[in-house]
Amino acid sequence: MNIWVPWVQRLADQGLAGAEKAFSVAQTTTGDALRTVRFLRGRQRFQARDEDIYVATYPRSGTTWLQYILHLLKGGADDFTHLSEVSPWWERCMALGYTSAERFELYQSPRVFKSHLPRQWLPQKGRFIYSVRDGLDVAVSYHMLYRSHLRFSGDFSEFYQRFLNGEVQYGSWFKHVEGWRRVAHEPNVQLVSYEDLQHNFVDTVANLCRFLGWSVSPDKLTQVEARASFPAMKAQEKKFDPITETLMHQGLYQGHFLRQGTSGEGKAVVTEAMRAKFEAACSVYYAHPEIEFDLPAFLH
Repeated sequence: MNIWVPWVQRLADQGLAGAEKAFSVAQTTTGDALRTVRFLRGRQRFQARDEDIYVATYPRSGTTWLQYILHLLKGGADDFTHLSEVSPWWERCMALGYTSAERFELYQSPRVFKSHLPRQWLPQKGRFIYSVRDGLDVAVSYHMLYRSHLRFSGDFSEFYQRFLNGEVQYGSWFKHVEGWRRVAHEPNVQLVSYEDLQHNFVDTVANLCRFLGWSVSPDKLTQVEARASFPAMKAQEKKFDPITETLMHQGLYQGHFLRQGTSGEGKAVVTEAMRAKFEAACSVYYAHPEIEFDLPAFLH
């Protein structure tokens, strides 16, 4: 028996594993750099307009809902295959090469863009609506999105710790929300509560219309409320779900992007110990004088 064969095989396996890891890191680094360059180039070429509207959020905070509401308020129909056709994801479209700053010129004003970016990476011109949702509800909803769209198999407790540490896509919820709260005094920034939108739709949307300088009749608001209700949107979910055919071929599936559209789920799921950690994390970021973000994390 040749005792060297298993030993050599182990060395080869270790070497290949190390090479695979190094290659994976290199791919990630290269991908981040390419997306960042594309975005920064597009951002430089982008011609912002005063009438532009950016629906900015941390994920799972009412982004799609607000995009669709604004589309309907503009008089838009449901004759699109996906919402991104009428309300594109500003930074991601440019970072992934889906479109260009020049193609954005073809959109008629007022253009409505989606974004998860902090305020400092968005244009100076335009109006910015930032939707804030209860952080515990965000954590629960984000965990379900991780399971349905990002192949995460861990339980909520495992995901919750990642969420508290900011070790999820788009980083820390606490930093993101606090960053936008600090610019809420600017005249072209309006914060809106997801819960207010849910429980007092007409008044909340009417307030947004005043912020945008739009004149909308009470009848129109009632019509939009019905068309943007959770059951109505759920009935045509494929128009809002970001999963594409390519992603589905990779083993992902549709039907879980719009979940329940409710509030208070986080309180029912988290324990008292979890809640205490959440409140402690809030206090840290509220008191922190400087908030910095990692740009590549927002360009996937």
